[in-house]
Amino acid sequence: MLKLKQVTLDTVGEWVEYGATQDGIKFQIRPLTGNTIKELRKQCVTTKTIFVQGKPTKQETLNEEQFELAVRDYILQDWQGLGNEAGEVLVVNEANKALVFDNLELNDFLFTASKSLDMVEEKKIV
Repeated sequence: MLKLKQVTLDTVGEWVEYGATQDGIKFQIRPLTGNTIKELRKQCVTTKTIFVQGKPTKQETLNEEQFELAVRDYILQDWQGLGNEAGEVLVVNEANKALVFDNLELNDFLFTASKSLDMVEEKKIV
């Protein structure tokens, strides 16, 4: 049986170890679900009313850059074991989150892990 977790924007992330290159690297990641994407998208949309053939119509505009930042900020809450080129510990902030997500290997890892955290696999022993 596959059990699905209830996830909201307030869900606390789970610590996940990253072992591709070095030990001691961990990320606190929140699950990314269809509903969380919709909620984050709502925060990045502006709506205005325009008139098409004399009828009022709502037009939505998505700020894609703001949406991308919102998704990254939501997914990645914290980390351990990351440093800059000088070997100094990287503090968690928007600029350093962008640096982490700019690394394609870490980007893939974080999104893949985030998309699977809303499930709890229950195995049956036969």
